[in-house]
This record gives sequence, structure tokens and C-alpha cells, in this order.
Amino acid sequence: MYEQYGYQQNSSRVQGTTPFVTQGTDKTAIRVFQGDEMLRQLIQLNNTIGTYAQQNEKRFQYVERKKRRACTRKYLCVGTNGVILLVETYDDGAMESKNFFTNVSGKWSVFRVKFAYTEEISSQFVIRFASGVTVIGNADKNTEAEIYRDFIKAGVTFDPGNSLSCIKRILYETFAPEITNCSGIMTIPELAGWYNKKFLSASSEIACPKDFFNMPIWDKGFVWPNMNKNWQVEFVRLMKNIRSSDTRLSCITILAAGIMASILQQHGMKCKNYINFVMLDTTIIKKLIQFFAVFNRQAPTVIMADETKKCISAMLSKCNDEVVIVDALVGKSSYEKQKIDKNLYLLHKKIIDVGNTYQINRDVNATMIVINRQVSVLRGAINIFVDRDFGFSGEQTVEPVTWFITALVNYIQGNFDYIESVIDRMKDEAYTVLQIVWRVIQMFFESQDVDIAQELQITSENPFEFLDDYLDDKDELIRLFVIAVRKSLHEYFIREKIRNLSFDEESIFVTDQKVWIPTKILKKILSEHGLEDRKHRILLEIKNREKLFTDGEGLSMRVQIGEVRKEAYVFAKNIFELPGHVPFDSLGKEDE
Repeated sequence: MYEQYGYQQNSSRVQGTTPFVTQGTDKTAIRVFQGDEMLRQLIQLNNTIGTYAQQNEKRFQYVERKKRRACTRKYLCVGTNGVILLVETYDDGAMESKNFFTNVSGKWSVFRVKFAYTEEISSQFVIRFASGVTVIGNADKNTEAEIYRDFIKAGVTFDPGNSLSCIKRILYETFAPEITNCSGIMTIPELAGWYNKKFLSASSEIACPKDFFNMPIWDKGFVWPNMNKNWQVEFVRLMKNIRSSDTRLSCITILAAGIMASILQQHGMKCKNYINFVMLDTTIIKKLIQFFAVFNRQAPTVIMADETKKCISAMLSKCNDEVVIVDALVGKSSYEKQKIDKNLYLLHKKIIDVGNTYQINRDVNATMIVINRQVSVLRGAINIFVDRDFGFSGEQTVEPVTWFITALVNYIQGNFDYIESVIDRMKDEAYTVLQIVWRVIQMFFESQDVDIAQELQITSENPFEFLDDYLDDKDELIRLFVIAVRKSLHEYFIREKIRNLSFDEESIFVTDQKVWIPTKILKKILSEHGLEDRKHRILLEIKNREKLFTDGEGLSMRVQIGEVRKEAYVFAKNIFELPGHVPFDSLGKEDE
């Protein structure tokens, strides 16, 4: 219809397009077009206004509905992408979610902590997220404020869209029940040394961050030296400088036995020997200590024998797979010497005899050396005299020992199962701990292409025979017995055996010529000094020397003290007197 006016209507033309007008276009046609365009725009405007009104109405209805609804529950859940969401549900059935954490994602697990060596369940809990974040806290402080603090300490950050009160409440509601009711156990090795066939130290990666547990392992540094240097030659040279082949063997096996202590313990074995260094020359003490230090070799830990039981207990409780180094040179007064003797006895009982001393409820898997002024009479003592000719003199360094310790640990780690089979086989064949350890040392040096037995001139099939003869020398045996008795006298009263004297359990009785020691007291003395299993040999030898008096049968006599008859050993008094020392009668406990 409009073609006669000079244009065609096109349903697909762009809105607002001005028709093509020529000089011949009729003015009526232009007016018709303009009216049509205006009508179309008015319709469009009306539709837009209607749509906007509908949207506003919906918004108004949503706001009104939201004002009336209530949130019925808030909880955490893990989304499909691992994001941890805070989900809110409302009484109108609606659900909304938003991010809760900013640096934590994935599922989580809650554990209680168990320490590997004490086997005690700790009060600590561990929350581990799949993203690698670990939160540790105290289950005994399972409160809203404490749980939030635990997350903050772990470096967890929260979405700023959540209020602080909401965050604390959700953390508590989510994790408090899981902490209280969790059955999962995370075992953590609290001590340095062997665990799961690995030798752990302060630099090892374990299941918990260092900041959260004050565990002994963090105090145990282990040196991993440059292994490219030809340390084998240096170590062999160092060992060959030690004068005695028995001393060389004792030093290297006691050191290696300390490193292997927990492995041996797993097979029901424990080293029953220790080294007591009698220091005739004190100039090499530092080198001697460094030789046996497994951990912290630049600043070795040394237990001072005159320390309090509490202090010694704290130090000893940290020890595992190492050599416990004890300094007994410190005491000067009689009181200090008695204290040192007592602590040496207790240390010996804990480390060598596996007794329950120093309130440590676990075995201390270690060996021991004592830096001393005197010979030890305790069971298993290897007394080594240290003079100027011992072997560590001059500028000689003990640094090659660092290589030996590290290389031996590496060898054991790489051959753990085979070494365990060697231990089992030799144990079944009744070999001693020292013999087994010596075999492992030989195997290690064989891997280094070194015949260590030949280098150290240790050729005997049983190189530890010298220990079998150690206390079999009769004169030495009697001397050690006398020393043991004299050292123990401060625990007992020494009373003159006279008529009408009353008996008590803590007394030893004397005359000018004889000493009566009740059998119970002598048994205790011998036990404390490691001589109980040699009691009969000692008493028989003393009897043979006519210094022990009997009534014909046995080794003791039944004696009358006041109105009490007791079994006692009766000795010639002069056997206990030592030239230049305090008389026997003056060594007893003083009456209060």
C-alpha cells in the first residue's frame, strides 16, 4: 500500500530508521510514517514500564518473605570442587551457601594423638584437611574460644563475609563433637632414633608441625656430613691410634650398640655392658665425649652425676638410640660422692638392668659411658683407664666419628630387613649383644671395602673373651667386693657387738677383730654393685683365705644379737681396711 509513496515496509528494518525520502516524496506519506513510528515507540515504552513494575513487585515480595523467614540451621559441607561452604537453611525451605574458609579446602579427619614410645594417649587432637592444613589443640580445652584460637594458630583464614561470632559458633558446633567422640589415632614418634625403619632427628619430617608439640625429638640434631671425602681412612686411622685392641673394640661396639638400641630391643635384646672410663689424664675428656655423641655432636648432652633426680630424669627421658654420657668427676665432698654413687647405681639400673627408676615408665634404649675417677663395681662395667697414652692426644680430631655414625645409619636404613634377620639368627645361636653388633659393624665396613677386624687387629673368633675374664681374677674380685661394702656403709649403723645389745635391721656389728654383716644387708649391697651373681665365688675365695668364719656348713653363721638370732656373714675386720683410707668403723651412718 505504501509503495506508491516511494518506499517499502520492511519488517526486519532497524528501529528508528528514517525512510528514504526524495524530493518527490509526498508530505502525506511522511506524516503517516512518523505517526506509525511514534505509536510503535509508545507501545514499546509501555511494555518496558510494565516489565519493570513486575520486577519491582517480585523484589518487594522477596524482601517481605525474607523478613518473615528464619534460619533454622547452619552447617559446613564440602562442595564438589572441594570448597568448604557454610550452608544456611530457612523455615520456608530455602537454602543458601557461601564460602567459609579462604585457605582451607577438602574433607577433614579428626584424630587423637598417641606417642609412639610411651604409648600414651595425649590430650592433643589433630584436624587434618585434604588441602594439607593441620590444626592441633588440646581436647581438654574443647571450648568455642579455644577451638577458634587453634585454627588461628594453624594459619587458617576465614571468608570476610561471615561475622566473628558466626565463625566461632560454627567451628565449635562442627568440630567439638568430633574431637570429643573421635576414635582415630595418630601415632607420633616423640623421640629421635629408629621409627618405621627410618632414623629420625630434629630435621626429619613427621606428622605434626614443630610449633605445636614440645617433643624431645626437636632437641636432637643429627649431622649429615659430606660423604664424598675419604672418611673411611680417617676413621680407621683414629681407631688404630687407641692403644689397646680391647679398648678399640669396646668403644666402637658400645657406640654402635647405642645407635642400634631400639632395634635390638624389638628383638628382646639389650646391651648389658657399659664403659667406665677411669680418668688418669683429663686432657682428652672433650674428645672422649665427642667420640660417643650420636646427636648434637658440636654440643653433646652430658648428664652430671651430682644433679638432682628430677634433672637427670628430664634428660634421660629424652634419650633413645644413642650413648648416654655421664660425668662423675664433679663430686668432692663426701655428700656429693654419695649422691654420685647413688645416681650411678640408678642410671645403671635404668639403662643396663631395665629397672623402673627416675619415674620413667619406658625402657631407655641406649648404651652408657661414665667419665669417672674410680673403678666401677657395677655389673657389666668395662673399666678402661685413660692416661696420656690413650690415643686421642695432640691435635688429633674425632670428626671422622661423625662419618662413621652417619654412614652406619645409612647402611642400616638401606639394609634394615637383612640386619634384622642377622640379629634373629645370631640371637637364636646364643650370641651376645656385643657380638651381634660387632658383626653388623663388620658387615658395614665390608660394604666400604674395609676389613675392620684386620685393621683394628681384632682377629679372635670371640673377641669379647676379655669380658669373661674381667671379674674372674680373684684378687680383683675381692678388691671390688671390699670397695662395694665400704661404699655402702653410709646407709647402715655400725655398732659394737657387746652384751645386751639390741638388734635392728639397719645395723652392722663389729668387734676389734670381726665384722658381722646380716645376710639381707650383704645381699642388698652386692645387688646394688652388680656383684650378686658372683656372691658365692667371692665368699668362697674369702673363706679360702681364712677371712670368712662359718659354723661348718654353708657360708653364713647364726648369731645372737640381744634376744634375736639372725643369719650373718662373719668376716675378719682387716679385710675391709685399706691403707690411707678412712677406718671401717668411721664409715657408718651417724645416730640422730
